[in-house]
Amino acid sequence: MSNVHALQDVLRYLNSHDFKRESVGAKQVAVGDYPDFYDRPLQITGDAIIADYATLRLSSRFQPITTVDGTAIGYKAYLRAASNATRNYNLDISKLALAAIDRREIVYLDRLTRTLHALNYLAQDLNGDLHMSVNPKHLLEVHGNHGAVFEQILSKCGLETNRIVLEISEYVSNKEHLQIAIDGWRQRRYKIAFDNFTPSPVQIARVLKHKPDIVKIDISSLYIVAGTTEARQLLEDAIEQFGDEGIEAVATHIDDVEDYETAKCYGFAALQGAWLKIESSEQLLQKVAF
Repeated sequence: MSNVHALQDVLRYLNSHDFKRESVGAKQVAVGDYPDFYDRPLQITGDAIIADYATLRLSSRFQPITTVDGTAIGYKAYLRAASNATRNYNLDISKLALAAIDRREIVYLDRLTRTLHALNYLAQDLNGDLHMSVNPKHLLEVHGNHGAVFEQILSKCGLETNRIVLEISEYVSNKEHLQIAIDGWRQRRYKIAFDNFTPSPVQIARVLKHKPDIVKIDISSLYIVAGTTEARQLLEDAIEQFGDEGIEAVATHIDDVEDYETAKCYGFAALQGAWLKIESSEQLLQKVAF
């Protein structure tokens, strides 16, 4: 039995309890009308797990996160969406994109996609930390016990929260609410990452105030500061300050050897990107074996 089929019972439970469509405000087809659990949001297809949402079929892809010397330490989950016109749950996906959707639907979709990633992480037997984005609208819609429901879902999947890195943009407008969410996540042993960090004195001060576990910096911003001595020094100083506070700096979108060589000029704790899959120790061992 493959890893994915070992998760059948977990999918059956999640579909029946955590992702029942009648639990959402919009008018839906009743769960009881489905012939079996494969017709509910989370489904098995081949060696992967997908989720149906409105006319979309959602799937996961993972990007390696490694140390600078190539040791794999985790994966970032990204969402893929393809048209699935054969299924229609009568949800207006365009309204969701325009942020004019019912708050419960925002929460539902965000939890569904992160659950999808957790299941595929298990199905692919990946190791290290699993990094997943949190929709900032979800964060602002939840007013207490941040991370509690997802903790219960992870437990059903057999995952502990200390293997999960929740990514959020530091640009969330309500900084007080952001800190409440961070405190709640930390109480439940999630790790916290600020994504899309831009090096500036104001942003550095905010990071140091919130004290996430990880700060992620897009490689494209390094190209911008590379020719500016003052800006480059600011970034190098920031990475050093973060390290002193126990905050790891990660360079993201390492998509080719040039990106890799640029990132190595700084004191990053780790790198993330599509190119790294051919450099990780796991992949090198596979190449040698075959």
